[in-house]
Amino acid sequence: MSARAVLLTALPAAQAFVQDAETIFLQVEVKVATALAELPAEMIAPGFRAQAVRSLLSLATLCAVLWCVEMLGLSCSIRRSGQWVYVGSCLLVAMGQSMLLTVSLPLATVLTYSAAASGFLASTTSLGGLLAQLLAASSWSTLGCQPYWLLRSSMVATTFLHLFFHGLFVGALCLPLSATSLWWCLVVSRTLAGFFAALSCLSASFLAFAVTPQGELLNLQTSVQGAYGAGQCLGNMLASSAIVFFQISGESPGQVLAEGAAPVLMFTFAIALLLATSVLFVPRAQLADQVPPVVDGATESISNTKQHSELGSLEVCERKGIFRNAVIYNFERTFSVASIEVATTMISQVEFGFSTVMTGWIFGLIAIGSLLANVIVAFTPSNTDLRICMMVCFAAVGVVTTPFLLDWWPWWTLYVADALMMTMTNAANGISDGVALLAATGVQELSRESFINQKMLSMAAAKVIAAPLARGLLPWLGRNGYGALQTIVSLAGFLGIWKMYCMAGSREQQENSQKE
Repeated sequence: MSARAVLLTALPAAQAFVQDAETIFLQVEVKVATALAELPAEMIAPGFRAQAVRSLLSLATLCAVLWCVEMLGLSCSIRRSGQWVYVGSCLLVAMGQSMLLTVSLPLATVLTYSAAASGFLASTTSLGGLLAQLLAASSWSTLGCQPYWLLRSSMVATTFLHLFFHGLFVGALCLPLSATSLWWCLVVSRTLAGFFAALSCLSASFLAFAVTPQGELLNLQTSVQGAYGAGQCLGNMLASSAIVFFQISGESPGQVLAEGAAPVLMFTFAIALLLATSVLFVPRAQLADQVPPVVDGATESISNTKQHSELGSLEVCERKGIFRNAVIYNFERTFSVASIEVATTMISQVEFGFSTVMTGWIFGLIAIGSLLANVIVAFTPSNTDLRICMMVCFAAVGVVTTPFLLDWWPWWTLYVADALMMTMTNAANGISDGVALLAATGVQELSRESFINQKMLSMAAAKVIAAPLARGLLPWLGRNGYGALQTIVSLAGFLGIWKMYCMAGSREQQENSQKE
């Protein structure tokens, strides 16, 4: 066959190949154009991206140094550091859950998502915490019995992963991703960060209980609840502080993305501080004077002094009732406070026209009040009867102030009501947790570990549903419908506190009848 004949035979095949290549190229070009169209109108502000990269590299270096210290076994043991880490873990969990409340609405809007979706983004850390508590629920009875060194190692490892996934959140915002891809990267990274934050807090709680005498439990749990209350508001204040610190201004998509990344970037340094405290100061072995009181099989051996023997005469059914009502009050308070945060943030920005920065400062002032209330409780005499009476009074204030959430009053009454509700009821919540821990025994379903797991599980569940529910229903129900819902929820919580008061008070009748 001649060369000409071969060429004529191959030419149609070559033409078909070129046409197929052109078709494929056009399809790829269309897909690329579609992907580019989905990108935000402007990427994150370049100046902030450079600061974020430098900060993340500094954190990576710090983590490498701490890893070397941990591997070499170097530390400066401080007796109370386990309690510090427990309180700090609770503070960071609450801050992590609330730090995106003021910026999540504009962030979701830029990424073409709804207000309800912004509430979901704000609650993703709580979703991760809920998954962690469900995972731990099947093994809490053995987690609390693990060796001290294993609890410490678990706390350090989960704190590091908590830091890593928050860093991943910032990194995702700095990458040129499509709106959909970026959204799901944010959701997944925050969910995993919340998952490991909850496990870190759980490990820290078991570690703290292993070194805390029975008589200090009320003050410890009051401090923990104060940390939760302060953290919920300080998270909002962190968003405002980060925006001011990084000098972010404007409403362009790039600036909004920077506003979403800035508080998380600052938050990663707070986690790094907690990680450094865990590595450098928490003892690697339990000190001789930190061994807790011996459990006699049913109840812990409690001193005969008044402040340590208040709940010694309670029956098992009454102890279970105190556990149950304390867990219910944790759920009610967490749901109510989370609803206050997201609803007040939305009302401030949409109805009152306040900026993101101003809304954050408002919650910062509320945080100061919450912290002061728990400090005052911590310095009152360590008397269970007095604390229980204070618990009832504080819970009652939370019910009385709910009508001021309605739009019948001047605009500033909303913030006064929020401040009183969050301040007083957080103090009541701390006391109720302390009473439940005093009612704990050596029996598995009535152990401290059982209560802490149930408490954190209820809080995580309440946080998951509160944010999207509040932002989804507020436009439909309005402020008055929202205020009515808060009133019903607060009354249900007060009923549980009243039951705890009655159950704890029944021991006096038993003691008097025994004396007679």
